[in-house]
Amino acid sequence: MQDPYVVFGATGGQGGAVVTALLERQLPIRAVVRRAASPRVDDLRRRGVDIAEADITVVGDTAKAMSGAAGVFALTTPFEDGPDAELAQGAALVEAAIAAAVPHLVFSTVASADRHTGVPHFETKATTEAALNVSGVPHTVIGPTYFYDNMLGDIDQLQRGRLELAIPLDTPPPTTLAA
Repeated sequence: MQDPYVVFGATGGQGGAVVTALLERQLPIRAVVRRAASPRVDDLRRRGVDIAEADITVVGDTAKAMSGAAGVFALTTPFEDGPDAELAQGAALVEAAIAAAVPHLVFSTVASADRHTGVPHFETKATTEAALNVSGVPHTVIGPTYFYDNMLGDIDQLQRGRLELAIPLDTPPPTTLAA
């Protein structure tokens, strides 16, 4: 049997898209989830995805979930528990990848994380990027600039003809990676 590709965030937008792409290529997948009992996880199981339950901040559990992987797709998030939690996620993720001898890790961060913007969740991702760079783990960093489906979270605003973004009015949302 072929080693699985391990996907963190498989029940969300980014990880879910990775799962779909891997399934289209008929590749084996192990999704790492926080809670194995949920409708989204049940859907992954129905689609043939193996499930590993782990807290990304617990190195041993995360390394076990990554064990034997052909490759790993991972991301961190501050949106539930704040920037300090994201720092803990990133540190544990890198340590677990080292312990599991991950052959290649794709880390989804944010464009311009390395530019010292002062934006808290850019800075936390920059910290994880820096840790990966010195870790010895073969990796690729991808830096999306904006997810247009983020606007759907404020669908009520959009339907009223209003969209509030934390950027100046004369600055369009970025659509390409910064050089």
